[in-house]
Amino acid sequence: SQVSDHIARIRKAREAIQKEKADFNTRVRSTIAAKKVFTGMTSQDVVSSWGAPLYKTTAGDIERWMYQDNNGYQKELTFNSGILVAF
Repeated sequence: SQVSDHIARIRKAREAIQKEKADFNTRVRSTIAAKKVFTGMTSQDVVSSWGAPLYKTTAGDIERWMYQDNNGYQKELTFNSGILVAF
């Protein structure tokens, strides 16, 4: 029936979303363990990976965090509403 087909499609979509979330969480954990970052991580994920920044600047929903690597080079990370969007 149409209803059971619709329910099956919804169930399949939910399973796909849950798998995608689990895959993303696995990627976050392995990235943190490697002391790296990627766009899409939360600010808390970045702190777990790299520690606290040297300093932060904020303009509305945009935050810029500054880090210094082992060679003395500064790295700027940009967050929008707590999500890493550029580094």
